[in-house]
Amino acid sequence: MVLTSLKDDSIGGDTNGDGGTTNPAPGDWNGINMREAGILNLDRALVRYGHVTGESTSPLSVTNSRIEHTSDYALELSSSKEIVVTGNTIAHTAGIGILVTQTGHAADISRSTTTVTNNNVSDVTDYYGGAGIIVNAAPGGFAPSPPYSNSPAPTVTGNTVTGVTGSYGNDGRSWLPGIAMQVNANNLLPSKLTGNTGTDNTTNTLELSGTLRGNWTLPATGLPISIGPGPNRGFTVPSGVTLTLNSGTILKFRSATRFDSDSPALTVAGTLNANGTSAQPVVLTSLKDDSIGGDTNGDGGTTNPAPGDWNGINVGAGGQVLAEGVDLRYASTAFTMDAGSYASSVSGRIVFSPHGIVAGDSTVDARNVDWGTPSGPAPYGTGPSVSGGGVLVLPWAGFVAPPEPTPPSYDAPIVTTDCPQVAVIGLRGSGESPQGSSLEQYGDRSYVSGTELFGTDSSLIAAKAKQRILELRPNADVQFFGIPYAALPVPGVGGSDVTTEQYINSIYEGSMMLWDTMHSLTEQCGSSTKFMLVGYSQGALAIHIEIADPNTYASQILGVALLADPGKVSNPAETVWETDYTAAAAGVADKAGVFARLLTGDDEPVLATLASRTISMCHRGDPICAATIPSAVSTGVNMALYNFSQHTNYTSAEDISMALWVGTRVGNALPQ
Repeated sequence: MVLTSLKDDSIGGDTNGDGGTTNPAPGDWNGINMREAGILNLDRALVRYGHVTGESTSPLSVTNSRIEHTSDYALELSSSKEIVVTGNTIAHTAGIGILVTQTGHAADISRSTTTVTNNNVSDVTDYYGGAGIIVNAAPGGFAPSPPYSNSPAPTVTGNTVTGVTGSYGNDGRSWLPGIAMQVNANNLLPSKLTGNTGTDNTTNTLELSGTLRGNWTLPATGLPISIGPGPNRGFTVPSGVTLTLNSGTILKFRSATRFDSDSPALTVAGTLNANGTSAQPVVLTSLKDDSIGGDTNGDGGTTNPAPGDWNGINVGAGGQVLAEGVDLRYASTAFTMDAGSYASSVSGRIVFSPHGIVAGDSTVDARNVDWGTPSGPAPYGTGPSVSGGGVLVLPWAGFVAPPEPTPPSYDAPIVTTDCPQVAVIGLRGSGESPQGSSLEQYGDRSYVSGTELFGTDSSLIAAKAKQRILELRPNADVQFFGIPYAALPVPGVGGSDVTTEQYINSIYEGSMMLWDTMHSLTEQCGSSTKFMLVGYSQGALAIHIEIADPNTYASQILGVALLADPGKVSNPAETVWETDYTAAAAGVADKAGVFARLLTGDDEPVLATLASRTISMCHRGDPICAATIPSAVSTGVNMALYNFSQHTNYTSAEDISMALWVGTRVGNALPQ
């Protein structure tokens, strides 16, 4: 069957009898138009100079046909029932070669199938943007409207697209600049997206938006995959699904045009694994980025990539990213961790993005990342910003630990009361009160009597430890001494504008003041005065640095309590609990704290002579003292534990258990 223009003398002769005076042209007739409940079943037809369209509530099928020389979409079908477009040839058209839209109905969703297979599309041109094949299969509405999650995934396989051309127009924001194929769907199955190829297209990719419903590994054969804004606003990896990006994968994202509501994001509620290497990284970047993978959008460099071209990776509740060797560029925010997202990790490079990681309480191990500057991410340096207490960035690529500062000269107060038999010395954690100008009242003193500088947890541990000591040695004289060091908050946490150097100097200051306090008390009271040391977080680290030093007052230190110690080494000699009276098991005992090697480049274990007198507690999942990122798909792992709240939710019962342990050892070590 042939349907063509009356002026078409190449088929059936000079039907209009004008001796070839007139020539056929695209748009000579309006083609085939199917409406309402009409059924279209077109097979082995030749349609020229007019298009084929159908908008129906009945099945539509176009197979083994040729449609050519059209002024608009060559083949455009929309239905809530079965749509089949198979084995066709589309040539010499403007706009779009094949456009298929599945509308579907909830009551009969199983019949809303879409099949677009083994078609050949060529020579599609449109100055303001064209496409070879577009398939929309999102009945029930696109995001943010709730789509029908059970709608059938479209089958789009074995198609070949060549010679689709378009441009970005004068404003650089055209709709579809010569893209080979685009599939937007509620459900995307990798097995139903295979065998599609293309050459000589302006944008030679298979652009996807929608929700992945089966595990997928990229790169795959066929057209390169790109992600578009699409009606679904990007690409989603839902719960229970894993997207794996192997080394050498290049995944580009097309920024929004005036026809799109927002630029795309890669949303992960399941698992994203990236397995890049330094030689072959996994690259996620803007479609306009010609520096990697070539001029994918085929504009000859007319457009340039810019920060915010895409919306980065959004990790939703229950989602996890394990990304090694990635190169992530030109996002608005490279990684956004929603509440309830699982602990994740990233290594490689994050550049040309205003925001690197926004994490809240979620843990993200981003150590050794290249932030595009040796100064590191903001607020530590000038690279993309990071925020969230569980974001681990030290060390980053190019990080050089500042030298240990020269010990200042402290004005240690003279003990006016009787020298204590036990001096309990406490150091508060990062950001614990007092801060800033509130510390000025202490002047240059290295210690202050009382527990006002201990912080919440250390105060309770100290008080209960003293109570236990007095139970064992009722006549013991136990006094409290707080260290008025800065205890600065972690850069970027809670709006902190502390610099890296200031923060590290704060740690060293605590350690130096601790030594000076023990030195001053020994000078004034003699070696008969013994010490018990208590610290949380940064305070524990300052103590750890001191009691790893052979020059410390080891013989006078009878007990040490380290809560959430960032300097904890793997499998340390000291006693380690992960909660009250519970020995730390694998995943805690064998994991080092984030500062274990940071300052010196090597482990600094507690001195062997002090290990038996030291109790350390570290929660499972605390990213500061047991930095580890287990896989969410591992059996028996409670991923809810692995977030920054595990560093801040130590309980009174846990504090008291440490106090009883250390108080017992100190009391038993004192003479009767």
